[in-house]
Amino acid sequence: MKKIYSVLAVLSVLFANTQADAQAFRKGSLVLTFSEGATITNYTTTNIRESKDVYNTVHAQGNRDPLALEYGISDRWGVGLSMGSDIYKVDPDHMYNYVWAAGKINSVMGEISAEVNYHCFVTKRVDIAAYSALGLAGVNFTVKDDGKEYNYNCGGTIVRLGVKAKYYVFKRVGFLGMVSAFSTHCTTTGDQPGYTGESHPYATSIKGVAAELGLCYRILK
Repeated sequence: MKKIYSVLAVLSVLFANTQADAQAFRKGSLVLTFSEGATITNYTTTNIRESKDVYNTVHAQGNRDPLALEYGISDRWGVGLSMGSDIYKVDPDHMYNYVWAAGKINSVMGEISAEVNYHCFVTKRVDIAAYSALGLAGVNFTVKDDGKEYNYNCGGTIVRLGVKAKYYVFKRVGFLGMVSAFSTHCTTTGDQPGYTGESHPYATSIKGVAAELGLCYRILK
């Protein structure tokens, strides 16, 4: 992310105008955003082969690193695409019954979503929007045993609702803050590599909230 921030800083010098002479968002705007943040979630696994009862739920904090692109279809409405990943520390024995795996590992939730944004408050420098997103998500991690690697992969959907606030310091470059609530449910099958020995197929559900800070760059208008 430091390299991204450096690039945007250079762009701000090349394209910035200290007088923001247009609305922060309007029809035809094309806005790119980069952000980093944190999540607070309930991380849940379910055995889908046996009883389908919840195997375990833990409160997990994650690190988030997304980017998004939005296009204004009117002065109030915009559509876009976002993608990113969250990283959680989980115990594979406790959550997935990998009994020979010791210690916590990184479980990565990746997502790609289509967004609809409603810009409820817009001035020359300020842009506040409510948004909803629906997309595809997946959870994966790798555990090792005697030099062998076992991969857990599952896929599903994600729903997200939130609010974004942008403040343009220059004509094209500004700061971004956003909060959201999300829910994802991903499943897999017992035929997948990694389910051997005492392992079983588990679905993964993650529900929680996210807070992010970052930069925005208005490519058009």
